[in-house]
Amino acid sequence: HAAIGLGQLEHFQEMLMRKEAIFRQYMEAFANHPHFQLLDPQGSCPRLRSNYWMALLKVQPDRSDALVSYLARRKIQARKLWSLNHTLPMYKNCPRASLSSAETLAEQLVAIPCWQGMSDADVHHVIQSILSFFSG
Repeated sequence: HAAIGLGQLEHFQEMLMRKEAIFRQYMEAFANHPHFQLLDPQGSCPRLRSNYWMALLKVQPDRSDALVSYLARRKIQARKLWSLNHTLPMYKNCPRASLSSAETLAEQLVAIPCWQGMSDADVHHVIQSILSFFSG
């Protein structure tokens, strides 16, 4: 696995630039949409540079599963985020505080494709599919 990592490191800047370009296309297409928000990986830290590992949409909790299913029918791999640690069986009996904000956010976030190997046609397909879902 180290050889794969070293091989990718040689192309890191071009991979990062492509992922950023994909994200910028998403930002432009989804700006100010009334039904969802594309989260900005830079957030409030302009001095940092994101690696654009994930592109996350924040949607209404009652729409996230339907969106993932809709995209799957269009051959687009999207998913909700992983389970929160405190919901895993091994932590069932552990003490905890209220984590309602984390639980709400976990129900709202959907990861959409942001792989550096995506073509512009792939990105367009993702964009049009998401816009179609929310227009119907």
